[in-house]
Amino acid sequence: MILLTNAAICLAIAIRLFLYQRGQSNYKLSYALLAWGLVCSSAAVAILIFFNQLSQAQTAQTFMNLLVFICMFKTKGNISQFIYHLFWQSKATAPRQNKKVKIL
Repeated sequence: MILLTNAAICLAIAIRLFLYQRGQSNYKLSYALLAWGLVCSSAAVAILIFFNQLSQAQTAQTFMNLLVFICMFKTKGNISQFIYHLFWQSKATAPRQNKKVKIL
């Protein structure tokens, strides 16, 4: 059961990334290569499971794939938004704004 769940999640990740439309955004080779790698690796996992080449999937692996799946659908398949929110948009690392206080 967990094996088929993992296959379905990996297939959904690959389809979401494959169907991403860039629109007016700038093309960046590094993000394109990262997206290509994610599509190939997640599709490969799904294909290997469907052809019985992978016999087991761990719960942690399936949970990790589920988190990637949720993030990809939240960002609509945009790898640059995913990376930005993952590393640079956390409140703990955001620069603090200093407010000047006038003392009378």
